Amino acid sequence: MTERLSSDMARFSENFKRINDTIGETKARLGITREITVMGATKTVSSEIVKYAHSLGLTDAGENRVQELNEKYADGAYDGMNLHFVGRLQTNKVKYLAEKNCEILIQSLDSISLAKEIEKRFGAQNKICPVLVELNSGTEEAKGGVSAEEIGDFFDLISEYKHIKPMGIMNVAPFCQKKDDYRKYFDKTFQIFIDISAKKLHNICRPILSMGMSDNYDLAIEYGATLVRPGRALFGDRV
Repeated sequence: MTERLSSDMARFSENFKRINDTIGETKARLGITREITVMGATKTVSSEIVKYAHSLGLTDAGENRVQELNEKYADGAYDGMNLHFVGRLQTNKVKYLAEKNCEILIQSLDSISLAKEIEKRFGAQNKICPVLVELNSGTEEAKGGVSAEEIGDFFDLISEYKHIKPMGIMNVAPFCQKKDDYRKYFDKTFQIFIDISAKKLHNICRPILSMGMSDNYDLAIEYGATLVRPGRALFGDRV
């Protein structure tokens, strides 16, 4: 084992304990009883570290590049884990996800053109693809996501597809200098999530609200997140 690998393993072990402790303290302080899923954002993280993370109890991994996902999948990095795709997904890359012999939750569904391609590719494999609709809570033109005004109609449209299973909402809030400034985006997302869950996802046992990353995952839990996506806070700075 190289010195670098040993150092990365030790860093993950320490960070993973700290994050779980923080989540536990946040839940206790607020009286939260719902389960919180920690999805490790594994962009640039080696297959060896992903496997080690799983051995310590990390159950979910998320990639945002299809090529990197393909490479780690071939290495067996995600064996036994729940796999997510969290980045902007080009329609010409959907086929690579559909071909995998595991379920992949696509967290970044943000257009009807992408929904049509998912339906086509997963239908050809006789599979149903679980998805989260990405909400653009900050109405940022440079970012993907469906607007708050259109998200209800968007859920109606994708409900017509037989090979897509909407599971909830994913949100990437705009970058904020101060942590408390995220509150308005998290609160807005939660209110939309509650409305969508009641009207569109009432047949889903546990709708998913994917919200919060390394700098604000504990705050996101205060506002109803059921899944958080730390990367740097788990694995250290990306190379």
